[in-house]
Amino acid sequence: MEDFKLSSTRVFEDGCAMIAGALGASSSLRRLDLSDNSMGPEKGARTLAQTLSKQSQLDTLILHDCALEDEGIEHITNALGNAKALRVLDLASNDVTSDGAEHIVSLIEKLPALETLIVSENDIGNDGIKTIAFSLLACKTLKRLELNFVEITTSTALFVAKVVKTLPSFEQLQINGNAGTEKGLATLSELLPGDLLGDMEDNDEEGVRALLYGLPYIV
Repeated sequence: MEDFKLSSTRVFEDGCAMIAGALGASSSLRRLDLSDNSMGPEKGARTLAQTLSKQSQLDTLILHDCALEDEGIEHITNALGNAKALRVLDLASNDVTSDGAEHIVSLIEKLPALETLIVSENDIGNDGIKTIAFSLLACKTLKRLELNFVEITTSTALFVAKVVKTLPSFEQLQINGNAGTEKGLATLSELLPGDLLGDMEDNDEEGVRALLYGLPYIV
């Protein structure tokens, strides 16, 4: 079996663990999509990690909205060290913080074919995103990076833009839904003209003030 998709079925942790364990009978998976299931950071993530450690041919891994948290991300990223063919990695909406970003960075360094990285809708923040971006300087194959709604300010967005601009194959940065000033967004558009920069309609200056000064910020 090369392709397995079980997304948006709202399977809970025990069910996810059973499914992940069954998938371990194969070592030929190329595309795996378990998005929008409540895998959790413990049993489900650990069992999936055991399966992923066998998948040296894996090309695409989609774990969007799996409730992995930092602990689950650690299990998953540790298991993917042999997935040298991995091109697409989606870890969006998993309650990842700056601690989890460190695990993502350790994995990026082991993925020579990575083309798409999606970590949107996580509470990673400025420090975590800068750490991820810095690690991407060596990722010459990267084409697409999605950092929507990751709680960063303009300076971090500009840092990311400068990094991806150096990558020879890069095609688009999505960084919407963060706290960007009008001036900062204009500079961002200059750095990444045309289709290099995705839609930016949900960025706002109120978010900048909230993040900088600790004010209440309601999206």
